[in-house]
Amino acid sequence: MAAGLESIGRFLRNGNGIEAAARETACESDLPDDYGEDEDISDLPDDYGEDEDSSELPDDKGTEEPASDLPDGSGSETERPKDADEQKDIFLAKLEQLLTPEGIQALAEKYPEKFRAIQEAIDTLNNPDAAPAEKAAAKDRLDKAKGSVLELATKEALAESGLTVEDKQRTVEGADGKTRPDVIAKNNTDHPITVLGITVNPGESISIECKCGVKDSLSSQLSSHIPNQLSGHVGHSVLLTTSDIKEISPERVKQVCSRYGSTLVTVGQTATEVGNAMKGVKI
Repeated sequence: MAAGLESIGRFLRNGNGIEAAARETACESDLPDDYGEDEDISDLPDDYGEDEDSSELPDDKGTEEPASDLPDGSGSETERPKDADEQKDIFLAKLEQLLTPEGIQALAEKYPEKFRAIQEAIDTLNNPDAAPAEKAAAKDRLDKAKGSVLELATKEALAESGLTVEDKQRTVEGADGKTRPDVIAKNNTDHPITVLGITVNPGESISIECKCGVKDSLSSQLSSHIPNQLSGHVGHSVLLTTSDIKEISPERVKQVCSRYGSTLVTVGQTATEVGNAMKGVKI
């Protein structure tokens, strides 16, 4: 495991000072007025699409490293168990850290095979001799890869929380045809694990649809693509998006999530911010 990713994991597991800039919004709760959406990212090239199979995660996913030494005197108090909201905030903080330039670089170092196409696109954009058509294609490729980065970061955070993440996307039957959930994870431990404000009991699974896009793209996908994906979810259902979703009508998002018993969760970053964080990747 790359040193950068290890340090992020240790820092976040100790709950040191990172505040979750995003907050989970249950489908039944009120969302801000004028919510937004993004482009369809289902057909991503070279294993970067949301419907593409994800490469295998390491066998040691989900195991936690020992916590670092506590400050002097910290052992004199009994630690109060964290409630679901606190655990949600810790998980979101971990996920959002993985979406920063440092976090994405750490992911790239750990999973270089997943970032080769991204690196090629970045190199093309930075090449003064590249033709306009080449740069346009590279920009489109980089835009589409944002969803895959959110998906990978989500898998990494879920595994560090103790859940077992499925190595490859599986095909399931949706309400309007076959679909492949972006992420499915199962609790194979003997104790409950809380992620995204949802408690996953032993033997239970959670499915997460990851959307990293601007308002227009998300709005388009809410018409049929997202509903079909949510309808095929296994276990607990989550629609995880960038904060761009807040530009879309809250009633519309609520209706889609409520129809399939899904919970809406947003990270603090916009799709543009995730894309900008990717531009500094070096592998």
